[in-house]
Amino acid sequence: MCILRPQFKKMRMKLVMKHFILAVFAAVISLSAAAQKPITVKGVVKTEDGKTLSGASVVLTYAGKKDSIKTASSDKGAFTFNNVAAAKVQVAVTFIGYKKFVSEYDYSNATGEQIIWDIALNPGDFTLETVTVQAAKVQIKEDTVSYAIDSTMYRKNDNVEEVLKRLPGIEVDKTGKVTAQGKEVTRVKVNGKDFFGGDVTTATRELNADMVDRIQVIDDYGDQSAFTGVRDGEASKTLNIQLKKDKNKGYFGNVTAGAGTEERYLGGLSLNIFNNSQQISIIGNINNTNANTFNFGNSGSPMAAMMGGMARSMGIGRGGAGVGSAFGNFGNSDGINVNKSLGINFRDEWGPKVSAYGSYSVSERNSLTINNTTQQNIFQNSSVTNIQNSNNDAVNTNHRFTFNIEYKIDSFNYIKFTPNISYRNSSADNFSDFLFLGNNNAKTNEGITSSISSSEAPNFSGTLLFNHRFKRRGRTLSLNLNAGSSQTNSVDDYENLSTIYLPGGGTRDSALYQNIVQDNENKNASVRASYIEPLNKKQSLEFNYAYS
Repeated sequence: MCILRPQFKKMRMKLVMKHFILAVFAAVISLSAAAQKPITVKGVVKTEDGKTLSGASVVLTYAGKKDSIKTASSDKGAFTFNNVAAAKVQVAVTFIGYKKFVSEYDYSNATGEQIIWDIALNPGDFTLETVTVQAAKVQIKEDTVSYAIDSTMYRKNDNVEEVLKRLPGIEVDKTGKVTAQGKEVTRVKVNGKDFFGGDVTTATRELNADMVDRIQVIDDYGDQSAFTGVRDGEASKTLNIQLKKDKNKGYFGNVTAGAGTEERYLGGLSLNIFNNSQQISIIGNINNTNANTFNFGNSGSPMAAMMGGMARSMGIGRGGAGVGSAFGNFGNSDGINVNKSLGINFRDEWGPKVSAYGSYSVSERNSLTINNTTQQNIFQNSSVTNIQNSNNDAVNTNHRFTFNIEYKIDSFNYIKFTPNISYRNSSADNFSDFLFLGNNNAKTNEGITSSISSSEAPNFSGTLLFNHRFKRRGRTLSLNLNAGSSQTNSVDDYENLSTIYLPGGGTRDSALYQNIVQDNENKNASVRASYIEPLNKKQSLEFNYAYS
């Protein structure tokens, strides 16, 4: 028979109590962990008549806290919030043209998946004009201003230009010119790479707003500065459009067509084929509404202006364009213009070290301008009537090819080669007649003017950039080679026949025939070298050499 002594009973009791307390504590911890397990909240955004809404902004906010989760409804109106804490929450839904929906839900004791069934938006006055960009959506870091874009900032089928108009510090005029912080944006990139040669208007008007995740305005000092970190010269404004991750893979685009009075029409195609790093964009357009898809810059030149002025001083082009039309009619919006344009943008990664991107754009404009003018000048004892009729038919064609290839040899060496080719061709056929009448409608002068002109302007240029980073931090060497060739060749055949009626009777005839030929060529080459030697963490010494 075993007899427990008092001290052993006491020890056994302590062990039992200890195990009991540990078991209770473990159970409490287990229940607490189960209670705090994240849940999933799902729902569908609908209108009051049961139609689903795609692209609605849905925000989940925890009660008494500033923390929130944001998403947008899918094509079928559905949305999902994962890893939601078990607590009281508020869900707010907004969509252009509908009243804001706000409701609270208590998920303090909820587990698993929770479905929201009562979201139904009613028509209201929540329009795009009432949307303002919150300060939290704007980030400023050194030389970059970044804007977060969400569905409350645009309507369905809006382009990027419409979003830019809503952003603080950015202005867009009727021609598509973008100004940021008071300075014109001269270049645009998509995901950090040039899009259609950096053509701002093409990117902002052809890319849909629902593709965009973020828009950045960058003070760009050039590729060399980006590598060395040394800012040299005056910065230009560059727009970088960051696409949503789900828009970097797939096929998407749109087709537009329209017709109006006076036989006006337009048609457009935009197609994007994206597969992560490989991206192809195709844009096509035809219209007679004076709308341009691509911006080829100022096609007129100082020589064109000089020749136009010279021609006018000699009476050439009275009532018409004359030789100036051979140079400066690109982008002319007078008369009836039939515009045709097609462009393709390409981007790909050729292995882990080589990336290539470029574009080709072509545009043709056929302009027909008919002018009929009658002007009467009345003096004290006489009057003069001037009647002029002119017909000008011009065809202008632009080609532009841009290409970039980047080779990251290793972490210390980088090469970028950028060739550019452009070609402009213009032809114009102008005919006009004029008649001057004096007192009693007596003829004083009449005649005709005709001009047939043509011009072409091929341009070639290339840039080669080499950057080397030494092992010592901040020590770099950069070489920049540039070369180019540009030509402007034009021919203008001009004829002016006039008859002057003499006061005493009789006439005097005059004739002027001119053939103007212009051939201009310009070649250039330059080299620049830069070496930076760091002196300490905040100071460095830069050596530059340039030759042209």
